[in-house]
Amino acid sequence: MFSVIFLLFTIVFFAINRSIFKRNANFLNIFWIIFFTAVSLSEINLYSFKPVNSIVYVYILISLIAIELISLIIYKLKFTNKKKTEERIQNLELNNTLLTLIAIIVFALMIPQTINGINIIRSQGLSMLRTLVLTEEMYQGNVRVFLYYILTPISKVIAFFSILDLVRSKKIKLHFIIGIINIVQISLLTAGRSSIFDFLLFLLIVVFDVYHLNIVKILKENKKMISLGALLIIFLFIITSNRKISSDANFFENIYTYFVGSLSLMSIHLENADLSMLNGSHLLLGKGMFSPLFDIAKIFIKFIGFNIDMRTGVQIINDVTQKFYYVSNNIKMNNNVTFLYVCLRDFGILGLLLGPLYISIVYTHFAKLYEKSNKDCYKIAYYYLISLIPYFLFFFPFSNTPTLILFIMIFIFYKVLYKKTSRR
Repeated sequence: MFSVIFLLFTIVFFAINRSIFKRNANFLNIFWIIFFTAVSLSEINLYSFKPVNSIVYVYILISLIAIELISLIIYKLKFTNKKKTEERIQNLELNNTLLTLIAIIVFALMIPQTINGINIIRSQGLSMLRTLVLTEEMYQGNVRVFLYYILTPISKVIAFFSILDLVRSKKIKLHFIIGIINIVQISLLTAGRSSIFDFLLFLLIVVFDVYHLNIVKILKENKKMISLGALLIIFLFIITSNRKISSDANFFENIYTYFVGSLSLMSIHLENADLSMLNGSHLLLGKGMFSPLFDIAKIFIKFIGFNIDMRTGVQIINDVTQKFYYVSNNIKMNNNVTFLYVCLRDFGILGLLLGPLYISIVYTHFAKLYEKSNKDCYKIAYYYLISLIPYFLFFFPFSNTPTLILFIMIFIFYKVLYKKTSRR
């Protein structure tokens, strides 16, 4: 029933958004498509998952409608950009040499930990490496901070700038090759898939924006890129196959669980509101949504020599969400509780409006910058925001510290990597 309701809202708002944004592929339509697909698959229930409580669907629908309406209101507000003309006539060129040098430095810094990761995979398997990483036995203290908050975001930013350069120039340059190697290194030292998934998703978004689904032209002009993408997909398949959520779960059940099982898990948390701290008595009042700000402040204070016992919103939330629950007869899940959990934990029912307000402000602001400016930093920032939309099925991406750091690094790298050229 809810899949039909979501379909109707998706169709109506899809048409409205198409008329306003002048294109089918805009962030609002992608939100609707992602969640409509997840809701439909959860109602089909391919693998006998725990039925999703109707309240989860209702909360998602309220949140999406709020994101839709708030975004349209903000988008229609007057947009002023005093530097618009200047940006249009200014020619900036990517410094390929400097980007390659940075990629090589990151590669060298990750090598020791990558070797350790490979040794554990060879001796104890991928699942053991993942367990060691999650329990913080593998990386601790400054090493963990440096890996997750510095090297991983930088690796992704290098990859993003390299992808945009590749799609434009049709030339595979050294920084692109090293960028891919660094992305693979992250997977080898963490047993994670998100870096490769982010890379492929970002690549797909850039290609779509440049070629507008002209499949023939894509295949004709990007053969090498497609080959490299295929190799990464195979690598992603191997990791997923070796990190089974259940001993008898196949590859497609793994994928289904991650993208749909989160709705069942959120349902369990809402049905056990007292245990899950969702009864309105444990409000974090923004500490969840704005956790990265507290996290960065905490790291900085420790860096300058002061030891403080300050728990961020994400740490408080993890105390609850890291507990495993059965979402089907043989599959247990934790953490993937959708973006709703942070909204509700921060502000209760009011969070279904305040969370979407936060999301709408960020997405609409950068959608405007993407449309009005030709700066690559705005393009990459908007592409990155689009690539984050599927993650709202799992958690609240803006509450993730590496996400904010990566976002900041996009603009730092732009300032460092781009140089003025002669006017054309």
